[in-house]
Amino acid sequence: VLQASAQIARCQNIVEDGRKRERDFIDKKERVERELEGLHKEERELEGAIKRGEGVAQGLAKRKEALDEDFRRREAELQRLQEDLSHTEVELKEAEGELHRLRFHLNSLSDMQRRFEGYAEGVRAIMTSDGASLREGIIGVLTDMVEVDPPYEAPLEAALGHTLQSLIVKGQEEAFKAIRYLKEGRLGRGSFLPMDIPLLLAHDIPPQMKGDQRFLGPLLDFVRTKGEYRPLLETLLNGVWLVKDLRGIKEEHKAWAGILVTMEGDLWDRHGVLSGGSWDPSPTGILARKREIKETEQAIFKQEEEQKKLSTRLEELREKAVVIKGELETLREDGYQMEREELRVKGEVDDAKRTLVVLKRKEEILTFELAQIDMEAEQLRDEVKRAIADMADGRKIKEEKGGHIEEVKGKLLKLREERDQLRHGVTELQVQLASLQERERNLGRGLEELDRTEDSLSVQQERKEGQLKEVQKRSEDAVEADKQIRESLGGLITAREQKVNALDQEGEGVKGIREEISAREASLKGVRGELKEIQESIAQQGIALSQIEMEMRHLTERIQERYGLTLSSLLGQEDYVPLDDREGAEKRLSDLKQKVERLGEVYPGAVEEYEDLKKRYEFLEAQKEDLQQSLANLGKTIAEINRTSTTRFQETFAKANKEFQGLVPRLFGGGRGALVLDESSPEPGVDIFIQPPGKRLKDVDLLSGGEKAMAAIAFIFALFLLRPTPFCLLDEVDAALDDANIDRFAAVLKALSGQSQFILISHNKGTMEIADALYGITMENPGVSKVVSVRFNEEALSVSG
Repeated sequence: VLQASAQIARCQNIVEDGRKRERDFIDKKERVERELEGLHKEERELEGAIKRGEGVAQGLAKRKEALDEDFRRREAELQRLQEDLSHTEVELKEAEGELHRLRFHLNSLSDMQRRFEGYAEGVRAIMTSDGASLREGIIGVLTDMVEVDPPYEAPLEAALGHTLQSLIVKGQEEAFKAIRYLKEGRLGRGSFLPMDIPLLLAHDIPPQMKGDQRFLGPLLDFVRTKGEYRPLLETLLNGVWLVKDLRGIKEEHKAWAGILVTMEGDLWDRHGVLSGGSWDPSPTGILARKREIKETEQAIFKQEEEQKKLSTRLEELREKAVVIKGELETLREDGYQMEREELRVKGEVDDAKRTLVVLKRKEEILTFELAQIDMEAEQLRDEVKRAIADMADGRKIKEEKGGHIEEVKGKLLKLREERDQLRHGVTELQVQLASLQERERNLGRGLEELDRTEDSLSVQQERKEGQLKEVQKRSEDAVEADKQIRESLGGLITAREQKVNALDQEGEGVKGIREEISAREASLKGVRGELKEIQESIAQQGIALSQIEMEMRHLTERIQERYGLTLSSLLGQEDYVPLDDREGAEKRLSDLKQKVERLGEVYPGAVEEYEDLKKRYEFLEAQKEDLQQSLANLGKTIAEINRTSTTRFQETFAKANKEFQGLVPRLFGGGRGALVLDESSPEPGVDIFIQPPGKRLKDVDLLSGGEKAMAAIAFIFALFLLRPTPFCLLDEVDAALDDANIDRFAAVLKALSGQSQFILISHNKGTMEIADALYGITMENPGVSKVVSVRFNEEALSVSG
């Protein structure tokens, strides 16, 4: 009867709890469905954002590729421009050098022209004189008044000869005045052409000679001059004809008293005198120089124009290069900006993809949870139905049957023992629960950055599974209780029949047994109340324990999945903070959070970048070690070279000083000298001290010009004696020496010439007397250098030019 009552009460509790849980399932299902709908919406938004981001990234990649192509094209253009710029700079330098050469050449020719070099002495004296009255009647030189093409210079100079140097004067009086000036000053001779000279008629050729191809025409036709000087030129070139060749026209020349001249300068005058041979353009070079001045001026003008063009082009190229460099810099900066933007967009796309994966996983969990809720609700409804059926069976049993007291006592004792065991187990579980809760709090502080939504869903899933197991266990317990009740019912029925028979036999004992049964039923009722409370407490604690175990498993899996750690490995670490040191654990957790925040967002390419940087660092470290080793070796080598060079320098300096001390008395005719190394400055120098005969010791800066020259010669010869060379070139080293010093210098030089050959440039006769050979440079004609050599020996004297 008691078991039936307990079964009825338990079934009622199951029914009420089932209805309450069913309402909870409905609310939870609605919440999960709303979450799923929100997830679907967020997924669609993320997919759209991913698609747009990928499109933007592709567009940026194409723009970056076009930008790179434009950069390469402009860079190639800049390279070509720089090559053109270098080529133009070379051309400009060459043009500047050529212009400088032409200007120098023009200045030389103009200077010769201003000094009237190549002209007769009298002409040069008059044209360079400062007398205004003398120069007043002088118009100019005939050469300056005529122009002729280069092929006709030789015929004109052959025909006119020295007349080309004649001075054109206003009249005969001016000519006589100039002649008197030359005579009085003994300034040479000159020729003069008065403007009032009588005009001579032209000697025309005989009619039979006209049309002859051998006659090119009057020479006057090939010469140009100003109109006022034309009569003078006609008079001078009267009867002068230009012919191809003088041979074969002997008879014609006899019949005509004229002057014939060829293009090569061969001439047949009126007196029958033939002049010819190899033609030097001019003994004086007057016409050639005039023509060369004109040609040089034209070349300078062209070269200046070319230089201006090259300078303009160079400036344009430089400006263009500056513009292209600016464009390249802009393109480079745009490329960097676009690359950063592309990386940013790709990072956002990757973040969106990862978020989408998380949402998909949440969706799967929620879908599973929704199915789990439906399954649990269905199971709950079946459980309620069974509980209602069991409750009906219990009521029926309670109405029909009583309970057996002794069996109930035994079961009650057993239940008490189980209760004690459960209490002991609950106490242990509570201790473990407290420990686990503390660990869970410590672990939770270190994992706050984990996704809370995922944690909640995972916990709910585990809790539902635990509840499902609990329901299944309670269902099994209910089945087992029903079986036990049915067995007890059978035993009670048998006992009742026996007691009914016993009551029939012992009527008197029935009353006492009934009283005992009532008392025991009251006691059993109290025990059942306590037992019910214990069972409910155990059930609640079991549910809480299951939840804790599920949360522990979930946290353990999360830690292992995210950090690759287990609880056992965490407990074994050196920096593990025990649970009793709560303040230390919280401080360490705060420090770790700050470090994580300082690290910033996770960079996906950090590992690859770290590996590349690590390889680069190792390579640079190896290079650094090699360089340091090389520097150390180089330092040793430099130190060794310094030691060697210092030693050699000191040895060489001592030898040179010894030779110098021996040469000073020979060159100065006595006295003494020395070389002193000045080590007072960071870069030591050499001081030369000389004490000429009868004077005190002086520094070389305090000597006279000749003494300085002798000191320098002594120093040079000292080095020469220390390390002789096959030959030695000296350029006017004796210019500052007097005759006595020249003799001593010549004696020393003659003594040294036995072991080396000396080449001297000198204007001193004493030095020339000791020479074995003389080479002189002279200029007999202006602008034309000539070498004259004289060689002396014991047998003969030879002169060559």
